[in-house]
Amino acid sequence: NPLSKFGRACTGPLLAMPVSEEALGSDFGYAGMTLTIIYFLSPVETCSKIVKIKDVQGFSSFPYVVGIFNCAMWCYYALITMVDTSENLLPNLLVNLIGVALWSVYVAVFLIYSRDKRSILGQLAIATLLAAMLLSIFEGLIPKLEWNFHYGGKDMPLKSSIVGLVTDVLNVLLYGSPLVVLRTVIRTKSVEFMPLSLSMLVFFVSCLWSAQALLIGNMAVLIPNILGVALGIVQLLLYAAYCRPPARTCDGMNEALATES
Repeated sequence: NPLSKFGRACTGPLLAMPVSEEALGSDFGYAGMTLTIIYFLSPVETCSKIVKIKDVQGFSSFPYVVGIFNCAMWCYYALITMVDTSENLLPNLLVNLIGVALWSVYVAVFLIYSRDKRSILGQLAIATLLAAMLLSIFEGLIPKLEWNFHYGGKDMPLKSSIVGLVTDVLNVLLYGSPLVVLRTVIRTKSVEFMPLSLSMLVFFVSCLWSAQALLIGNMAVLIPNILGVALGIVQLLLYAAYCRPPARTCDGMNEALATES
């Protein structure tokens, strides 16, 4: 059949073409970007409640201010690393630019409806001063140093290495909040404050970014996300252990476990 021969001739070379690790890493990065944006949208419900009742109630603006700072650090890291190396961190840059924008909107909601605006402005001022101090060190001091220090990859420039290390330390510190939630779940034997959907989202997001980091060989991106994978596994195991059929928070978990067994 001439048509089938023509089809094999056209598709054969395409199927045989190898996919580079860099290209595959980029694909995982954009997939991670998509799920991360969904994660960044999780505070919308909280902010909607605040707007509806025109009061922040007991909600704190601090996590949202930290979110701006964290995303801004990752933006800076991705930008300087792409300038000085051949690594494709465009998905990392784009998702964190979106993160800065979304977290800023959430903080704006708190500023509008909070009775203690001075506290929020103080948090923003501290974050801005800290960012300015770090930026002056990264741009003014680090380029003058001649350290043989490479963090993130064997050929990673010094500035990217230092920024990546600082950003990773910040991310590890941010895991303190989920650990408090895990402690509450264990103490109360209830998953009420640990939604299954959010736990699964964190797990899959961390898996995708970890895959990207492994494929492009960037340890600075890998380390916080490997920790995120471990945290996600612990959350899902605790959910399976403490989820009870009568509870409203079970979301069909027990049915899924019964089906798998």
